[in-house]
Amino acid sequence: MKKLSFILYLFMYLTIFTQISLAQSTNSDDGYLTYSTENHPKANGLKITMKYPSDWEAEEGDRPHIVQKFISPSRLSIFMIYVREIPGYVAKAYELIDENDFDETFDFDVAKEFIPKNAKLIDKRVTKIEGLLTFIVEYSSYSERAEFEIYTQNILYLMIYKKNAISFQALVADAKGYENRAKNRMRNTRLTFQKMVNSVVIHNKWEEEPDDSYEIYGIIFFVIVGGAIWIAINIYRKSKKNNAKRISSGGDNRDQSISTTESIMKNPEFLTSNEEQTDNINYIKNLNVNDSTQSKKIGIGRFRYLINFIVTIAVSFFGLYLILSEENMAKLLIGTALVISAAIFLIISTIKRLKNIGYSPWLTLLLFLHAFAGIIIFICLVFRENYSIIKKHDLPAKIVLIILVGVLLAGIIMAFIDF
Repeated sequence: MKKLSFILYLFMYLTIFTQISLAQSTNSDDGYLTYSTENHPKANGLKITMKYPSDWEAEEGDRPHIVQKFISPSRLSIFMIYVREIPGYVAKAYELIDENDFDETFDFDVAKEFIPKNAKLIDKRVTKIEGLLTFIVEYSSYSERAEFEIYTQNILYLMIYKKNAISFQALVADAKGYENRAKNRMRNTRLTFQKMVNSVVIHNKWEEEPDDSYEIYGIIFFVIVGGAIWIAINIYRKSKKNNAKRISSGGDNRDQSISTTESIMKNPEFLTSNEEQTDNINYIKNLNVNDSTQSKKIGIGRFRYLINFIVTIAVSFFGLYLILSEENMAKLLIGTALVISAAIFLIISTIKRLKNIGYSPWLTLLLFLHAFAGIIIFICLVFRENYSIIKKHDLPAKIVLIILVGVLLAGIIMAFIDF
C-alpha cells in the first residue's frame, strides 16, 4: 500500500513539474527552436540561423526564393525567409549609400516599390540587422484565392548581403470583413515577430577568413597604373622627337608653302574670274594636303582614333564590371587600374588627334567636363586632318553629319509623338 502511494505521489509530482517546466519554456528562450538554412538549395550558400516558437510549424517554401516558412498553431500568422540573388552593381550601389542619408534615401516613394501595387503603405523605417542596413516596410493588402478574399497585414524586413537580397516577411491574415481582428492579431504577434528577427544570425558574415593579400593586390594595382603612365610618357617623348625631326626636315617647307598659298590668294592678279579662282584655290589646297601626307604625319587619324576609342570603352566597361561584380579586393584594384589606364589612353589619343586636326591639345581638358566631352570626342571622330587650315569637311565627315542630324530629328519626332 505504501509502495502504491509512493508511485502515485511520484507520478503526480512529475506531472505537475512537467507542466510547470513546459509553461516556463514557452515563455522564455527555451520555448524557441533554432532553424538553419545551411546547405539549403534556395539559400544561395548562405547559412542563416533563426529561432522560432516551438509550437509553430516549419514548412518548406512552395514558391521560388522562399527558403522556409513558419506557421502559428492558428495558421493565421506566418513568418517567411526569402533569399534571392541580385546583380553585383545593385549590391555595390547599396553599399555606397551613406548611412546618415539612408533614411532620406528610403522615402515613401521608394518604399512603395517593395509592396504590391494594390497594397496600402502603413509605415516605413530603417534599422540594422547583423550590422546591415535594413528597410522595414509595413503594409496591408487584399488578395483573392479560390473566390475567397483575404486581408493581410505585413511587415517586410529587407537587407542586402553581398549579391543576395535577404528578406523576412511577417504577416497575419483573416477573411475580408474581419480587418480589425487581423489588426489585433498583429498587435499580439508583433513581439514574437521581433524576437524571431532579432535572433537572426548570418554566419557567412562572421566566418569569412581575413584577406591577407592586400600587398599583392596593391603591387598589381601600381604595376598596371605605373606601366600605363610610363607608356604614356614614352609615347609623348617619341611624339615630341618626331615632331622635331619633321620640322627640321620638311616642316618649314610646308609652312612656307602654306604662307605662300595665303599670299598668292591675297594677290589681286590671282583673283581672275570666279571659275579660275575656285580652281586655283582647290588646286593649292589639295597641294597643301598632299604636302602634309608626304611629310611626317602629325598625330593620328580618324580611324585610328575610332579604334582607340572603342578599346577605351571596352577596357573601361570591363574594369567597372570587375569593380561592381564582387566584394573582392583583387578585382576592385585591378578594375580601378584598368579604368585609370583606359582614361590615360583616351587622353593621349585625344591629344594626338587634336594635333592632327590642327587644334590646340589643351582642348583635351574639356573631356573632364561632361557638357563638352561629347563635343570633343565628336570632333576627333569626324573632322579630317588639317581641318583648321582646310576648313572643309570631306565625304566621310559629311556622311556622319547627315546620319547624326537624321538621328536627332528622328528622336525629336518620336518625342513629340510620345508626348
